[in-house]
Amino acid sequence: MTDSLNKCVCEICGISAQNPDSLLTETGECEKCQRLAEKGASALTDFLAPLHAEIDAGFPRRKANKAPYDVLMMFSGGKDSSLVSHSLSEDHGLRVLLFNLQFPFMSDTAKANLGRVASALSLDLMTFRIVEEVWGHVLRTVVKDTPHYVEKYKLPRTAYCAFGCIFCGHFHNVVATNLAARMGIPYIADGQDLDQIFPFGNSGHLSHPPVMTPDSFREALGGDVYAAYSDILSRLRDGAYLNTLYDLTPESTVGLELPTWITPGALLEVSQEARIKRCEDLGILDKKSADPAKTNCSIVPMWNFVNYKRYGIPYHTYEYRHWNQRRAKALLIEKDLHKLLDEYENRDSMNTDMEKLREQRIPFYRAFEHALELTAKGAKFETPEDVIDALDGFITEEACKIISQDDMRRLAQEVIETIRWSQYFDINVLGVSRSSNAE
Repeated sequence: MTDSLNKCVCEICGISAQNPDSLLTETGECEKCQRLAEKGASALTDFLAPLHAEIDAGFPRRKANKAPYDVLMMFSGGKDSSLVSHSLSEDHGLRVLLFNLQFPFMSDTAKANLGRVASALSLDLMTFRIVEEVWGHVLRTVVKDTPHYVEKYKLPRTAYCAFGCIFCGHFHNVVATNLAARMGIPYIADGQDLDQIFPFGNSGHLSHPPVMTPDSFREALGGDVYAAYSDILSRLRDGAYLNTLYDLTPESTVGLELPTWITPGALLEVSQEARIKRCEDLGILDKKSADPAKTNCSIVPMWNFVNYKRYGIPYHTYEYRHWNQRRAKALLIEKDLHKLLDEYENRDSMNTDMEKLREQRIPFYRAFEHALELTAKGAKFETPEDVIDALDGFITEEACKIISQDDMRRLAQEVIETIRWSQYFDINVLGVSRSSNAE
């Protein structure tokens, strides 16, 4: 593993000592992780207290609300945002407007879920289609220059592999906040769960409080990820998209009444299986439609391949899984949360040893790369079967022991998706350079 990725990082949350807000202790932990552990059983209770207070008070900002909606719900079409939408509407009586920011690479299942859930819950749905010039510029920039922006803005090491996902999240935040503020909607809700937002150590770039007041959100806008966001946006058409719905800075919010951000999903059961079953029991989504494998965005395979090219490993996959497992373990500071850890460790994605995953995935991505090289030479892959046929004879007998039939089918589908989106956005994924941060 690389020096810049692995040395001088917190043993728990992975924050780099190069980050100006971090200070590692002699035991290899950052100060925030150490304080979190010292705080013990009250840490999670204190973290969730503002959300419980907001709920117990009946969402007070809606009382003076004259707008037709109380909440703009960040709706993806997946199980989490569907359950939160149901809870806000049915359990708390809020007037919910489902909001979906439409990217071209949204999965077909998630697209179908939009209208299905809105109809099942009798909720209004508003979709906002991204100007493809904007998102194409963002994708090409992130694919080409992730290490540059991570180092320039001193982002956590997880950003090396997940900068596209982080940036996408902030993209959603900016557009939704602008719209809610201009429509007079007092709350924005997202579908994230506890593991995604719990402030584990110093990983604040990927976490946030379950309730963000307008003032705290303005403060977040002055942070490093939003600065990187504005930097990239400013480079498109000499800043033509600044001061639009795609742009939000502390300065642009002066005089604007911002909404309060809430994350009710922090109170959902942690088990994915339990959430899927609840969706079925409520008649919101069936199991097939609620499966994350069907509702995740279809551009993830391209990110995985780019990370393989840049770092020599399927970096997005193992770094995120290992990091999430560590966050789940951090929740053990309260002994009543042993069950939570058990549920996480029973999930296949949390069980795989990093070195074993690396051993398994390298042959997978070598085959992946070969298929893309064939495409560059003129090969046409319209179906997964075309990919599998083309790889016949390339994958060694030894690799076949590692790459299962299920792996082959998944590889073929990921190749198809990567070809699709790299061509759509004119991104040369084969030309991604090996990073100086790679071993």
